[in-house]
Amino acid sequence: MEETTIDMDLVEELRKSKRKFGALAPIILDKHGNIVEGHHRNRADPTWPRITYDNIQTDEDRVLHAIAFNWHRREKSEAWKKNMLSWLAKHGNTIDQITEKTGLSKRSVYNYLPAELKGPEPEELSRARLARKEPQYINCEVCGIATNSPYHVNGKFYCDKHIPASPPGIEPTTQERRRAEQPNTESVPEPRTAEAPLSESDKPEAKAPKPEAIDTGLGITCGECNQTFTLIHVAKNLHRLQKITIAEAPS
Repeated sequence: MEETTIDMDLVEELRKSKRKFGALAPIILDKHGNIVEGHHRNRADPTWPRITYDNIQTDEDRVLHAIAFNWHRREKSEAWKKNMLSWLAKHGNTIDQITEKTGLSKRSVYNYLPAELKGPEPEELSRARLARKEPQYINCEVCGIATNSPYHVNGKFYCDKHIPASPPGIEPTTQERRRAEQPNTESVPEPRTAEAPLSESDKPEAKAPKPEAIDTGLGITCGECNQTFTLIHVAKNLHRLQKITIAEAPS
């Protein structure tokens, strides 16, 4: 393991903090008396209180506990995180093993490992990354038009033009407030006599045949209502969600 670099400005701040507030956090020692967490506190005051953990015995134990103590501290740099995970990878740990031992997500472990240590992206991470990038289209409950930014209300999906009004006592949504504030600018069409022929621009466009829908087999569960949907491929970059209904067994 690399030797800890001491920041003397931080050491001085710890001295002032201890004089004013006392030793708020102890120094952590392994079974052999080596400092695992608290090098700056030890430099600020060698008599700083300390706790010994007998279950921290090996170098790997010290790395794992250092990650547990420090990973989510804002001052820990990306380089420090890469160094910790690299040490584990160089000492025979796979991405799955590092994930299991540290409690970090597999995505965090993969992102922070250097390219020469992590290999190809695991398949489940690739699928999740692509799913986030590809917009998913859902049909509006009212007009049936697919939208990639639907509003989920009471277990149903709506486009921004057909969001149901909020029930009494419920604060209106941002979209409802914006709609109420905007003036109605829709033009009213002029009446046309029965004899007047339709112009070319007024003639309805021929509807293209609907593409064949393909069930992808991917299930999606809504976190709001726990309803489960299957992802249906309609066309390139066009999908919709179809609710999965489980038939009850005959009595």
